[in-house]
Amino acid sequence: MLYPIRKFLLSFFLLSLFACSSFAKDLTVSYIDIGQGDSELIELPDGKNILIDAGDREGTNNLLAYLKNRKIKKLDLIIITHPHLDHYGGLIKVLKEMKDLEITQVFDSGAKTTSSTYAQLLEQFLAKKVKFKIPRKGEEITYNKDLTLKLLAPQEPLLKNTKSDINNSSIVSKLTYKDISFLFTGDTEEESQNQILSSFSSTDLKSSILKVAHHGSRYTTSNEFLDSVKPEIAIISAGKGNTYGHPHQEALDRLNDKKIPIYRTDMSGTIIITTDGKKYTIKTEKTTTSVLPKTNAKTKEKVSNKNPKENTESNKNKKVNINTATSQEIEKLPGVGIKTAEKIIKGRPYKSISDLEKVDGIGKKRLEKFIDLVVVE
Repeated sequence: MLYPIRKFLLSFFLLSLFACSSFAKDLTVSYIDIGQGDSELIELPDGKNILIDAGDREGTNNLLAYLKNRKIKKLDLIIITHPHLDHYGGLIKVLKEMKDLEITQVFDSGAKTTSSTYAQLLEQFLAKKVKFKIPRKGEEITYNKDLTLKLLAPQEPLLKNTKSDINNSSIVSKLTYKDISFLFTGDTEEESQNQILSSFSSTDLKSSILKVAHHGSRYTTSNEFLDSVKPEIAIISAGKGNTYGHPHQEALDRLNDKKIPIYRTDMSGTIIITTDGKKYTIKTEKTTTSVLPKTNAKTKEKVSNKNPKENTESNKNKKVNINTATSQEIEKLPGVGIKTAEKIIKGRPYKSISDLEKVDGIGKKRLEKFIDLVVVE
């Protein structure tokens, strides 16, 4: 009888070991470059997938390609932070093109909208018999002892008479995996963020990675909010050369003043963060990989607060690439101030240096002062 027992115990041990190793995978969060909008794909260690927002219809092809590239067959949860087209529009084509895509549940903010397009999307969910829920502040999903998703907003009653009631109804969620956490803020503006600050402690809000709200709008990401969240990294999802001027310089200045490294989809493309719960790796379409430990690690690596492609120390003798440089780098050019730097950024992309002459406030004479210091790539 000893042999069968030993065989059973060995089999049980191997199965247990396989189960542990199969779960001992990394968690991956992708901030997908879908243009002017938001879309984040979260791949949990146990194989479950969460999609937060899906961008506008114009970015659908990028979203579709990314989901297929990651071999996503099932979305266990879709969070539509609020009913604005640049946050849900891409889902319409995704559902149409990926007919075999399995969807378990959808979270909706509950904000009222008269959009017929949104109604069409809800009908598609209904046809697929997807579970539908309007969650509220304080609700939490526990995947295991190391992995939780907690909702910080909205709360009842929804905010009214704000700059944008729909933006301020956004679902805000915090994903925590061991020592690393991600804060997803939708398009919340100062009214909603102030409500969050009054409802939660700094301990509750502190997050390793912050998805900056409303594409870096000036009306969000206050100093008080940043002081509570204390992010190590800030992610901004915005479309290149968008008509809103996102991200606004005021928001960038607040992040820069606190020396928070900024990663932007309009500059770096899709941003992928992978973590084992202790440290994390950042990789983008246009930059090399950087590994950063958690905040309280003594060995924390110093990271440039500029576009991750550019490190001041290693590139200080190089020319400024006018198509990718940060506002701060452009401002340092002779005869260029804050306002002119903003105008230069809004005029991107440039095909040649001479195109800068057409920027309001520059002209041929001012361009001559820094023409040898810049390149167009």
